[in-house]
Amino acid sequence: MLLNTKTNDHIFMQIATLDITPSKDSPKLKKQVNDLNSILIELNTMNLENDLVLYINERVAQLSNLKKEKKSLTKAVRKERVSILKEVEKKAKIVVKGHYRNLWMAVGMSAFGLPLGFLFSMLIDNYGFLGIGLPIGMAIGLALGTGMDEKAKKEGRQLNLAMEM
Repeated sequence: MLLNTKTNDHIFMQIATLDITPSKDSPKLKKQVNDLNSILIELNTMNLENDLVLYINERVAQLSNLKKEKKSLTKAVRKERVSILKEVEKKAKIVVKGHYRNLWMAVGMSAFGLPLGFLFSMLIDNYGFLGIGLPIGMAIGLALGTGMDEKAKKEGRQLNLAMEM
């Protein structure tokens, strides 16, 4: 069901929630549906552009109309959750808690950690120490990502949810 809200001469569309009721014998599907609905409810508190709301509502409507078995429906809900989060990040720069921390941890390990480990092992001429740079790179990535998460929170671009992709 789509509702419109009028605020300061702007009409903001409401995001629909997923209309799937999982049975008691499918806890994975129930978790995916609850996670997606939590995201949708949280996104309703943000003032998103109408084209982004239309995109989200189309994805939710397609999911609600699916008649699949539990396993494939669980995968479809998870896939759409990830797709919606990526689209919201791309268009509105809104992310979940810890998004940048998780992203930059991997980048730090590969972009900073591996070269530092290689340099360290070259300096002492023992390639057994190649992996020593990984925790250093991870710490650098965690610091950068946490800073970006704090900035997103200050700017009001962070959802009050923590999710794994």
